[in-house]
Order: sequence, then structure tokens, then C-alpha cells
Amino acid sequence: MPNGLSHDPQWNDILAGYEVFFAPINTVLTAFAADHNLLLEKYYHDAPCWSLRFAHPSSGEAKVDICRGEDSKAKVSGVWWYDDYDTFTRSLRYSDEIRCEPIPEIVQPALLETLKVVVAFERGKWSQVATGYRDIWKKTWTKSQFEKLTEGLPKPKLD
Repeated sequence: MPNGLSHDPQWNDILAGYEVFFAPINTVLTAFAADHNLLLEKYYHDAPCWSLRFAHPSSGEAKVDICRGEDSKAKVSGVWWYDDYDTFTRSLRYSDEIRCEPIPEIVQPALLETLKVVVAFERGKWSQVATGYRDIWKKTWTKSQFEKLTEGLPKPKLD
């Protein structure tokens, strides 16, 4: 079964609804990604979210998400995760969520605040440590291949 909604017969209507929500903030999100050297990814697993991904300065991967909330507000949040192949664990640290109107002048400061918070996260102060990745990681990658998965991610710019 596909991981998301794109198999749904109503997918085109669902996607059109996402596009309507993001239309007013599309330009600010695209410019923010470019200005801060972030990789923009839209609708991962068909969710109503745009993600701004990057290599975390303390290793691992991080992102700032902006999602459509059920109440048509924007939800801005961030997460940093570090995957340890030797222990088959994923350590995660989450930011607080900022809920705001999907208006460029309101969304842009929320994005910057969240990016600064996530970049400042320190190793070891995790919100969650998830286990149980051994079977899937071992079947899919060698340790060397696994460590190369995040090599191409951009480093964020805050200046």
C-alpha cells in the first residue's frame, strides 16, 4: 500500500486544496529556503506540509515544517534527528509548535524563530529516542551506505 494519499481517487482534489492553502505563502517559503540554504520538500508522504530540510550543525538531519492545521492555520515546527547505525536508534528533538495565520508577514518570523531554535539544539537533550530500526536498516544499507544518506544536505545559513 502506498505511504500517503496519492492512491486515493480524490487525490487531485486533496492536492488542489493543499495548493490553495500554500498559495499566499508560497513566495515567502521559497525565498526563505533559498536565503537560508534549505532544501524545500513539498507534501512528503502526501501530507499538507512543506519541509525545509538541512544538515544539523551537530550532525544528523533537521527540518522546519510548515503545515496546514485542521483549522486552516499554519503550524510551524522543527525537528532534529540523529540516527546511530551501531545502536539502531533514532534520537529526536522537537521544537514547540507555532500556530499562526498563513500570511507572509506572520509566517516568515515564525520560520526564522523555529530555524534558530532547531539549529541551537544540543546533542543529548533529546525529546525521544526511538529503537527498533535494526531489521530495516541492516536489510537496506551497510553502515557505510547509511552514513552517506545525509551527505548532500545543505548547511543552514542564519546570516
